[in-house]
Amino acid sequence: METIIEEYLRFIQIEKGLSSNTIGAYRRDLKKYQDYMTEHHISHIDFIDRQLIQECLG
Repeated sequence: METIIEEYLRFIQIEKGLSSNTIGAYRRDLKKYQDYMTEHHISHIDFIDRQLIQECLG
């Protein structure tokens, strides 16, 4: 999952030209989500669904 996050962050920085502050905010949010997934023993991206995202945000 960490590799996917880093690839996404590189993409939005290079291709979308987002600022380093925006990238930092995305990195923090995605780290929180990754920690949530680890705590709930979710090890593969295929197990992510709308309900899981809502639970994480809630």
